[in-house]
Amino acid sequence: MDGGFAGRDPEGPAAGDDGRSVELSSPLAAARRGRLELRGGAASVTIRADAALSLRYRARVEGARPEVETSGDTTVIRLRWPLRNPGVEWRRRAVEVALNASIPWEVRINGGASELRLDFVAGGLEAFELLGGVGDGELTLPSPRGNVVLRLLGGARTLRVRRPAGVPVRLRLDGAGRVELDRQRLGVVAGSMRFEPPSFAAASERYDLRVIGGVGKLTVDQRS
Repeated sequence: MDGGFAGRDPEGPAAGDDGRSVELSSPLAAARRGRLELRGGAASVTIRADAALSLRYRARVEGARPEVETSGDTTVIRLRWPLRNPGVEWRRRAVEVALNASIPWEVRINGGASELRLDFVAGGLEAFELLGGVGDGELTLPSPRGNVVLRLLGGARTLRVRRPAGVPVRLRLDGAGRVELDRQRLGVVAGSMRFEPPSFAAASERYDLRVIGGVGKLTVDQRS
């Protein structure tokens, strides 16, 4: 059974820039891995791995005109909005994507988001990159396979990263503010910061988090 979505049913024209929602999907076919690129900022972005999904991906877009290109293992979703008032229209844009958890994924968001939720508890995440910054973000991570790089360029107001217990994480931050790691406050940091736990170098499974552009509050903790 394919996972459902919260929100309105897809009705009306496929444009999606009139306030109605548009649903997108692609069959899994012979894909052994996946790469999702979301181009164009949105007020709300939710991406999750879904173990019950038989498709390659399933998405719902509100407030923007989506254009999709799927080639090989790469799926690109481009978001366009009316030129009459881009600032207002941008705040109405919402994207919700479910990814097939049976294959590993690289996820890239180009354009930023006011609110970002990434939930990969159900499946593998090979890499994540956000270009354009985020207001409030939460990354819920699976057990990593090898060295998994998480990159945010453009900064964040608040960012919470939740990983499985016992997985080491290296922090490399430019322009950090308040930083808390496993309930230990590292303090307010000005300029650049680098923190690498002793277990990181020898670990075969680990996360490498890089934030460029500043972060007001960063919380890195272990999920249950």
